[in-house]
Amino acid sequence: MKRISRKGALITASALLAASVTGILTGVIIRRHNDEAAIYRNLRCGLDLKAYDDTTEGLAHGYQYALLKRFSSDYVTDRCEIRITRNRESFIDSLKAGVLDMVVIHPGRLDGCDSIAASREIGGLVWVVPADERSRLKTINGWLDKAEEDSLFRETFLDVPDNPYNMSRQGTVREVLCPYDSLFKTYSTHLGWDWRLLAALSWQESHFRIEAFSRRGAAGLMQLMPATAEEYGVRDILDPEENIRAGVRYLSDLQKIFRRKVKKKEEVPLFTIAAYNAGQTKILNCIDYAESRHSFDSTWAGFIALMATMKSDLVAVADSNRPGMAFSGETSFHVNEVLSLYEEFKRSVPFSQDQPSR
Repeated sequence: MKRISRKGALITASALLAASVTGILTGVIIRRHNDEAAIYRNLRCGLDLKAYDDTTEGLAHGYQYALLKRFSSDYVTDRCEIRITRNRESFIDSLKAGVLDMVVIHPGRLDGCDSIAASREIGGLVWVVPADERSRLKTINGWLDKAEEDSLFRETFLDVPDNPYNMSRQGTVREVLCPYDSLFKTYSTHLGWDWRLLAALSWQESHFRIEAFSRRGAAGLMQLMPATAEEYGVRDILDPEENIRAGVRYLSDLQKIFRRKVKKKEEVPLFTIAAYNAGQTKILNCIDYAESRHSFDSTWAGFIALMATMKSDLVAVADSNRPGMAFSGETSFHVNEVLSLYEEFKRSVPFSQDQPSR
């Protein structure tokens, strides 16, 4: 795929690669508005949610990020920078040193901490600021009081099943799958997919967790690789809409390629999902090799069966002059898991806007 340079992107490939070393993932919300009610020009915030079981249930990071985004819309004039740490050290030291302006953390981790002031709890967590910022804390608490009243908003984040397969086993039917349903519905139309297929891919990639971050550097809901995030102009890797939009644009580009290679229209999304996981070059190489043997029938099932019978040949070719040829069973498993999740979501979330199915 042609690589496009997009100047002005705040999340660069080097920034995401650096995150894999530092263990800190950063998102930036640009506000750019003047408001007399604002209490911050720039807000630097750390989400420090590790080490407590009750913050891993539901989408705690996603909920706090969404709250901070709403808060910054009301009380931040320029930009809100949100950091998520995967390391054991606390952001509290950064708050005391003036590197951060606020930390979101479990109240149980504040025992023995001085020179700080904590807000009321929301979602089982508190927003912490320096002790000498009591006036700001009063404003924050007033805002959190109002935010707490939006119980439906909170429940869409904190009432997400840890295991989607349990929904159909228990006969559970839901009107809302996750907080990002509307985004999946909007952007899936760009692909011609049922929105629940896109949701299934996102679950398989990240379990709907904005903080998901792989050892290879993939980040966010759609697990964007650094180069992909940069190519599609992602400014805030944590932002659900930016992440989903970029993932869909990448999927759309892949789908255009496989529409030219796969004659059966209904099979194209499966090869697209495979390429999203393994890279387009590897899948295209395998298709080309199958075509050279006059054995490609444009079905995913036939392709997988063929790859199994040709495994030794593929490895031999890959070792010689066609890097990336060898087909991994991991990719087959990935596609099958996405399809299985899709079926689960169709059974458990039947309330769908009219859209074309896969």
